[in-house]
Amino acid sequence: MNLERTKLAVRGMTCGGCVRQVNGAVRGLAGVVACEVVLPEGTVTVVHDSDRAPVAKIVETLAEAGYGSRPWRTS
Repeated sequence: MNLERTKLAVRGMTCGGCVRQVNGAVRGLAGVVACEVVLPEGTVTVVHDSDRAPVAKIVETLAEAGYGSRPWRTS
């Protein structure tokens, strides 16, 4: 297993229901070990096996759930 920690900015999250939907979509992916959604920040941090759940697959899954996302930029 090749574990990686990835933080993504997620567009469109506005409420607790959005948090549950994002969390459920990401946790449903094979290879995802942990997922933390921070609504006020608009982010999701995912611990995942980069071979089984690459970042592109996480972004695609979020898009299918109705949320745009991209890797988090601090600057």
